[in-house]
Amino acid sequence: MAKHCLFSVQILEGVPCCKKVHHFRKEKIVIRSLHQKVYLAALSIWTALWFFYPIMDRVSGEGSPYQSGQTFESGQIDSFDSFIQKKMEDGKIPGLSVTIVDKKQILYQKGFGIADQTKAPVTPETLFEIGSTSKAFTGLGILLLQEKGRLQMTDEITRYLPSFAATFQGTRPKLTLENFMYQTSGIPFRTIGDIPVASGEDALEQTVKVLDNIELDFLPGTKFSYATLNYDVLGLVIEKVTGQRFDDFIRSELLTPLEMNQTFTRRADVDQQKLAAGYKLLFGQPQPYQAPEYRGNTPAGYFIISGYDLAKWLQIQLGESTPVWVRTLVHASQNPNTQVQRDYDGSLYASGWFAYLKESTELSHGGGNPNYSSYFVLNPDKGLGVGILANMNSSYTQEIGQGIMDMLMGRAVQPGTSDQFLQVDRIAGIVTVITGISTLVLLILLAKGILQIRTGTRRYAGLHGRLIMRMLVMAVLLPALAYLLYRINDIVFDGLNWSFVQVWAPASLFYALYGIWGCALLFCLYDLFARSCPAANSPKLTF
Repeated sequence: MAKHCLFSVQILEGVPCCKKVHHFRKEKIVIRSLHQKVYLAALSIWTALWFFYPIMDRVSGEGSPYQSGQTFESGQIDSFDSFIQKKMEDGKIPGLSVTIVDKKQILYQKGFGIADQTKAPVTPETLFEIGSTSKAFTGLGILLLQEKGRLQMTDEITRYLPSFAATFQGTRPKLTLENFMYQTSGIPFRTIGDIPVASGEDALEQTVKVLDNIELDFLPGTKFSYATLNYDVLGLVIEKVTGQRFDDFIRSELLTPLEMNQTFTRRADVDQQKLAAGYKLLFGQPQPYQAPEYRGNTPAGYFIISGYDLAKWLQIQLGESTPVWVRTLVHASQNPNTQVQRDYDGSLYASGWFAYLKESTELSHGGGNPNYSSYFVLNPDKGLGVGILANMNSSYTQEIGQGIMDMLMGRAVQPGTSDQFLQVDRIAGIVTVITGISTLVLLILLAKGILQIRTGTRRYAGLHGRLIMRMLVMAVLLPALAYLLYRINDIVFDGLNWSFVQVWAPASLFYALYGIWGCALLFCLYDLFARSCPAANSPKLTF
């Protein structure tokens, strides 16, 4: 889920720039190892195309900052509407729910686009999966148990999960609950690709089990590194401490007291007529896509919420009109961990929030599932919150949310990072067209050659040494190409496994990969045919 990678996932965390007040975060894919560079060189055409993406225009959003108690004028609303619609169009997002609140009221709430293939409009009651913005709920649950004396953040994980074992350089380091809460456990980001498809009651146990004897990336507590499974571990701790299912605990201890009746942790509890259909890109167009169920990833990324409840959640985070115990816990959940160095964009991690400590504190988090995305951003000092829900995984969701907050703060809206899935889909489309045309040409040539054999203008000349050598070379090159294509996930998706890529990435990627190999195979067959069955008047083909 997006750190928002991923990919995100989207999978996809932004470009550092110390001059910006806020920086778009995605689970960024980087090329680290030598073998990845080798694959990159071998697929130079692919990677050259990779960089042909549109440069986003800087959007001017400078103006007077929002004042407490202010309502929006029609010109401001029009500005929001046009900004949102433009970004939706750029990102190919089918449907979007936008909410802006202050401590006391909903300032702006509107649906854009369609909720599903029936073209039903998005409304404040439309439900969306929210991805990694779910983590703030789980973090609040852990802090509630600490408040009740049921656990302490400094407790070792083995106190609650005795069989949990992780290693670092041959040792078993101490791992505490706060290591998981603040993303300092050392669990690798790539473990997102190991989350099992599961919908049963033991799904959370299955998910945490993939971490058995995991080799950590660093000594726990020494630095920040985002990994979505950290919060699944916390979800399982909640179950062990309370003796309740995670879903039941969240409902009884948080959602019901907070009167969030349109927030869910289980698909089975949702009115399917109100749930927006998820989409993925296919050759430039969003297509309905039903992703597998990863119920064991619920604490980290699979809460479901409506625009109405999102407004409540944002106002709860701003600390207004809630019981004292809630305000106390919310305040604690927003306090970032200052024991490690700030991340590349100057942020620190709190309990499901990234904290940006600039001229005024800003808290934000993005979320991405295979076919949904979200972005929540708060400015507690100004008493403002913005929430975006979308029925497609897109970095534009985050760009819209942060852009609106920038407008409210009187800042120029900064262009976000490019959308990885949109790039992959665009490049895959180009490659598919090229390989499709090439395949058609080769098939025509083959058909023509076969006709020439029937008319006697092309005859079988038999095998000879050079032709046999050529066949052997092709027998090596075709598997080598297949291997390089198979390892392209090392370049594009940081080595995440293909089962993960199949669920998260645009389906057009696979059309392109199969097209490349199929076209290469067809070319080899035609080449061998042309050399073994030369036309009567054609020049002799040499090696």
